[in-house]
Amino acid sequence: NILSWKGICIAYSSSVPIELMLVNHDSHDYNYYKVVVPASVETSVANFEWSKFAQDGWGEQITVENALKKVSSIAFREMQTPKEGVIFIKSVGKLGGCSVK
Repeated sequence: NILSWKGICIAYSSSVPIELMLVNHDSHDYNYYKVVVPASVETSVANFEWSKFAQDGWGEQITVENALKKVSSIAFREMQTPKEGVIFIKSVGKLGGCSVK
């Protein structure tokens, strides 16, 4: 249950935009809540409040609150095609909790 985090942070570098997905086993059709993390060749920190996450709109709709209570993993996926890029994830944590140090 990560609802109390108020959001999520990521310290990363990536040559391509990526999706950060909150995998939830109650979503049987892969309609996960996700947010776009912009490309950044320098290691940087991005913070996202839960209100920034959305489902794609197809498949079963569940509330973000219910999804956050049952997150089983956090996944990353390149957004562009072809899938070519360099992604480095330094850390993931609660909103405001990441650092490039």
